Amino acid sequence: MLSDGDIQRIVTRIVEGCQPIAAGTFGSYAVGLARETSDLDMFVIQQTTLPKPARRRDVCRHLFGVMHPLDVHVFTPEEFEADAKEELSFAWIIARQARLYHWSAEAEVLVPALGMARIPPPGRLVFNRTLGLRDTWAKLQAQAARP
Repeated sequence: MLSDGDIQRIVTRIVEGCQPIAAGTFGSYAVGLARETSDLDMFVIQQTTLPKPARRRDVCRHLFGVMHPLDVHVFTPEEFEADAKEELSFAWIIARQARLYHWSAEAEVLVPALGMARIPPPGRLVFNRTLGLRDTWAKLQAQAARP
């Protein structure tokens, strides 16, 4: 299983190689439910004109040698924002589960859907602007786990 430090090192490789405006995790690692067999679901948001398959290849070539299973999704800011507004879309789900490991000033402007994505440690109370309510970590995990 990966530690937070392991994930940060993986993200650092992406940041140094691809200069994204935002990068992080979603899924089991982001919501604190990862197991030994869990893959690491990652998202990368970058300004690029490359087609989707080429973007993923470009990011993954910087991850050569990472021995943990990875599932990497690369978006442009415009794609992510448009999709994040559509309820239950892939980006909508990522925006609600996201744990950010890289966030730039540019992302603050171009990807507001991720603006409240920093997930606190278990047990802390948080205010989630997107959900519009005050809730506990356990309730946030339950919402993230809904199909």
